[in-house]
Amino acid sequence: MNILPGIARAVVIDLAREAGIKVREGRWRLPALKAASEVLLTNSLMEVMPAGGPPGPVTRILAKGYRRLIEAP
Repeated sequence: MNILPGIARAVVIDLAREAGIKVREGRWRLPALKAASEVLLTNSLMEVMPAGGPPGPVTRILAKGYRRLIEAP
């Protein structure tokens, strides 16, 4: 599938599972991406961000959880 096993990705997947949010990874064609309720990207610099358009509720939840972990002492 060629998805890098990044730290941010792993943390966000764990946060999603803890919140009961279904995660689907893969290679998607444009019609599938447009049909998705939300599509987000992760990396250590930009953290959690929507893939085009404003962030939806899932992106906001995961971004907030990720930020909370980053700022924890």
